[in-house]
Amino acid sequence: MPKDDGQRSNNNSVKFFNHCISKMRGPKSPSSVVDQCLLGLVHHNSVSFREIERLVALRNLAESAGLISYHDLPLSHDLALVVFYIWCSIMKPYLLDRLLGGREDVTKILKESDLVQYTQSEPLGYDRTIDIWCVIKTVSVDQGGAELRKEIYKEIDDAVAANTESAAQRKFRSLGEAPTNRLDYISAVMSNLRQ
Repeated sequence: MPKDDGQRSNNNSVKFFNHCISKMRGPKSPSSVVDQCLLGLVHHNSVSFREIERLVALRNLAESAGLISYHDLPLSHDLALVVFYIWCSIMKPYLLDRLLGGREDVTKILKESDLVQYTQSEPLGYDRTIDIWCVIKTVSVDQGGAELRKEIYKEIDDAVAANTESAAQRKFRSLGEAPTNRLDYISAVMSNLRQ
């Protein structure tokens, strides 16, 4: 299946993603924050129809595993990790293997994942910049060492103290602190289902 050439602003990819979600979930079902994040990433990136089908299938597998549900609207730490897992499993599986294997620095892997570029680009339709920023920070906290975690939380504490906290920082702070290495758990659950 051809990738969108970008001249149609990925409208066909977005339509196909919405079609796949509605076929598997029903046209009247509300979309979860995971669906909205994936839709934003599909809209921003060049994604083939086959890759979209695989993203939606993996998303449905995560739902059947109880990792997400159709009414999840506020982003949580686990949902952010599920978005990262689904995206990288289909679009950049080698990055997920390197991250979970502990072979590379989480910051380097996140830069290669297309998520950082998403947060630095001009907002387009289906903009989920704040949620994707939270996904990046959540993966950093989950997989980074203690020093990286301290650095991220200090950055946000300093912004709060200076009263310059961004909307993304406020949202990330509202997620609350989660135990580390949840991505390993999510990956193990999904790997068992995919076999």
